[in-house]
Formats: sequence, structure tokens, C-alpha cells
Amino acid sequence: MIASMAIRIPLLSQKQEFRTLCQQLKLQAQLCPCSDLGVPGVWEVQNSVRLGSSEVEQVNSVIEACCALLELEARLERGGQDLTDLTQSLNLEVATGEAKRPRPPEEVFGSGDAEFPGFSAETCPPEMPDLSRHHSVMAEILTADPTIYQQLKDLRTPLGVSFARCIKPGVDTVGHSFFKMIGAAAGDEYCYDVFAKLFDPIIARRQVRSQVVSGSPAPAVVSVQVSFERNISQLRFTPAMTLEERLQVEQLLCGALQSLPEHLAGEYFPLPGSFRPMTEAKEAELRAEKWLFEVPDAPWILSSGRARYWPKARGVFLSKSKDFAAWINDENHLRLIVRRANGDLKAAVSLLSQAEEALTRFLLQNGHRFASSERLGFLTTCPSDLGAAFRAKLRSALPSLGHMTGFKEVTRALGIQAKRVASQDGMWDISLSSNQLDPSMDPTGQVNSLLFAAHHLSALERRLKSGESLDLVAEAEVLKQ
Repeated sequence: MIASMAIRIPLLSQKQEFRTLCQQLKLQAQLCPCSDLGVPGVWEVQNSVRLGSSEVEQVNSVIEACCALLELEARLERGGQDLTDLTQSLNLEVATGEAKRPRPPEEVFGSGDAEFPGFSAETCPPEMPDLSRHHSVMAEILTADPTIYQQLKDLRTPLGVSFARCIKPGVDTVGHSFFKMIGAAAGDEYCYDVFAKLFDPIIARRQVRSQVVSGSPAPAVVSVQVSFERNISQLRFTPAMTLEERLQVEQLLCGALQSLPEHLAGEYFPLPGSFRPMTEAKEAELRAEKWLFEVPDAPWILSSGRARYWPKARGVFLSKSKDFAAWINDENHLRLIVRRANGDLKAAVSLLSQAEEALTRFLLQNGHRFASSERLGFLTTCPSDLGAAFRAKLRSALPSLGHMTGFKEVTRALGIQAKRVASQDGMWDISLSSNQLDPSMDPTGQVNSLLFAAHHLSALERRLKSGESLDLVAEAEVLKQ
């Protein structure tokens, strides 16, 4: 049984010890998408232990754990800062200081050899499961037209991926009424054609807007991060991969990364617990610099199959200059990342493109290529990343604007998400909202849209600093026109 609740804990969730605390309380926690849409700090929490106790005991344990988290949040609101004192008063023990390693993957369902318990990943039942109370785009589409399920339930792709595999995350995870997850994941490049009657409506739900501005960084932007998601053609994607396939991808991409030109050259570090793992000192360094990815605990990710065999055949490539990195076998086969502290978004995109072009040449020379189609662009595990499979994020200094009523309305009107940076007062990370991304939008279009938003926010910040009084709710209404 899965018992989940959505609770608002913006202060507690910013603490370094939050994940460890959830593990002690036997909870899995994931940030709700509504936290980017005007309701900050909302987390979905659910029981991580589902065997060996009754349904009533599991529900009660989630209620008690949520009460403990909410009590800690209330104490932080009253000015408490040291989690050690607060947790001891609640008979909890949470170490502070140096970040602790995540719990062993064998304790997390869906991260070992076995599939996540629940809906079968291989075969669909004759009748469609009841999805009337599920909150996902997939559930909405199949409930509106159950014939889609009947037409697709027995099909498989040329690489053997079943329809059951694709919809398992949305069947296993109910979600919440105030936000909708996608609820489906592609197990290989053929899923988007074989199961097009489901994936095409999912893709069609997204909208796009674009504004063109000059290439100069906005004055308030202090750093940028850009990334590409890529998969290798003719190999199954992470939700459906065997361990042998993961190792094959790791070996191929390691060879490709070692062929990069000197200004991108670096070293590959397998994750702790993998084969030939990095040292503890390197692990601590990468975690402190936020280059390390961790075992996921979001139920829909675990259910999809992406985390199986964790952490084997996964790792981080980091350039000598530490401004370029590659993650292998996380969400997709490959994520390329560039970070720049000077706020020059277009320079960051240029470096990212150079890396991708070099890797593309290596793969072609060795009989491989990145998975793509003329219709959808680059093909990814999640339909929301299709097309350019590109993401950009700017860190902006908005100390006055970010505290004003109506700020979230302005960001929504601009088509962006804004997340407060917990460790830096007045800093916000801004990126395009997922519903603003479209397979037809290339990186240039996304960069232009994001720069347009950054310039607009910077202009509002300057007006506030000059002493001007602003009505942000009215400003948002103007932007919507």
C-alpha cells in the first residue's frame, strides 16, 4: 500500500539534513510541481516501507511522520535554526554538518534488480486499470478514451518495450489534484511511434511562446547552467535497460568523452558503489560542488525503472576546468552540462554545442548516433524533454522583486519557473516552465525566451530600487495580453 500526503514545508526542506530526516521517518519525498507555480515548498511524502505492517499501521506512520515534519517547520518559523535541538525534542536523531551519503539503494524499492512493486512492467491486464482518481496526463487521456488502452496494451516495440512499461509510473502513482505529472515514460526510441496514440496527445498538451532579445546577459544574472539530454539509437532507454545494456552505454560514452578536445578534456568518475568507484574524497568534492547525482526516491521515477541496478554503470565526467560535465545513465543515457559564473548564457550554449558536436562525430565514426526523429527531434525518456532536449537556467539577483506580492504571477505570465536559492538571500533560479517547451523549439528559441524573461525581471528590479512603486499583479496581466 502507498499512503501519500502533500505538505508545505519551505523552511525545513531547505535544510541540508532534510533528506536524512525523511529517511529516518521512513518517508520518500519529492517536490511538487506546484512549488514552481505560486505555492512554494510543497512536498509529496509517502511511506517508503510497504511490507511487514498492516494498511492501518502504514497510514498512521505517514500521519505521525508528517506531524513531526510540520512541527519542525513551525519551530523554524518561530526562529529555531539548529535542527539537532529541534529533532532531539521530537526524539529524532539527525546528524548535521557534512552531508551524509544517501541510504543504501537496496532499501529503496525500484533501485535494485527487481522491478518496483505494483503494475506489471511486461504485460497489461485485459481490462484497463481504474485511473479515475489518478492525476496525470496519461490517466486523463486513457480515461477519456479507453479504446487507446485496448489498441495498445498488447503491442511491443522492435526492442521489446511493452505498453505496460510506458504507463507503469502513472498507474503506480496516484498524484495530486492540484498538479498533473505526465504519468508515462518511453522505454526506447520506437515508443513514440508504436504508442503514438498515447504519446502524441501528451506532447500536444504543451504550448510555446518566444520573444527575441539581444544576446547580452541581463544585468541581474550572476550565473547560468545549460544542458542537453541525449540517448543512443538502437539501445533501450533507462526505464527498460538491463544491467548489461547500462554497462554497454557506459563503456561507449566513456570512450566518446575521452575523445573530447583539450578545452573540454577531463576524467570520468563512476558513482560510489559502482564498478571502479571514485574515492570518498572525490565523492565529497563533487557533492559539495553539486556535480554528483543521487539515487532518486520519487515514487514515479522508481516505478518507471530508471533507478534499477543503482548505482552500477553510472558516473560523472568532469572537465579539468570544472565548467563542463556529463552524467551517464541517470534519467537518459547522457546529460551534458555547462555552468558559467559570468551570466553569459550564449557562451555557455556555444560550449555545450561544441561538446555535443564532438561526441556526435565520435559516435558516427563508431557506428552509433544519438536517437532522433524528423517529427520529434531528439528522443528522450520523458516526453517533456523532446525536441532540442535542452534546458537552461539562470541565477538572478532579485532581492526586492522576489519578496513582492505578485512576483509569482509575473513569472507565470513570462512562462518561467522561479525557485529561491536557499543558501543565497535574494537569489532566484529561473528556467522555462515545462509547458513552454515544444519539440519545434531549438536552443536558440529557448535562450531567447529565457533572456526575454530575465531582462524583464531585471528591469522591474531596477525600477523598485529607484523607489518606484509597482503593482506586479497588474504587470502580470499586461504580460498575458
